Amino acid sequence: MSSYLETDDNTFRPQQEITRAEAMLMLLRAMELTQLNSGTASNAAVLQQFADQEDIPVWAREAAEANIQAGLINGLPGNRLAPQQSVTRAEVTTLVQRLLSKAGLI
Repeated sequence: MSSYLETDDNTFRPQQEITRAEAMLMLLRAMELTQLNSGTASNAAVLQQFADQEDIPVWAREAAEANIQAGLINGLPGNRLAPQQSVTRAEVTTLVQRLLSKAGLI
């Protein structure tokens, strides 16, 4: 995944739904741009509190860890991350606001 999200035909699909795992990956890349994650070490133990942590794709595990450690993601009721569930625009808006706030940009 060299860009934020790659598609099979390299097209931009703004109306296509994305999963929570994909959103976490995009947030990780945004954290790098804002230097929010500088010095944050990978810590797989943070995922153990979530009942569905085994459902997180391998390519999204580092992103999930970083998002949780930064306080961007708190999970859903029932101690779930629901990584394969579609993320809503409202959820993404909240996540971006948290990122910008924690990075001191707003």
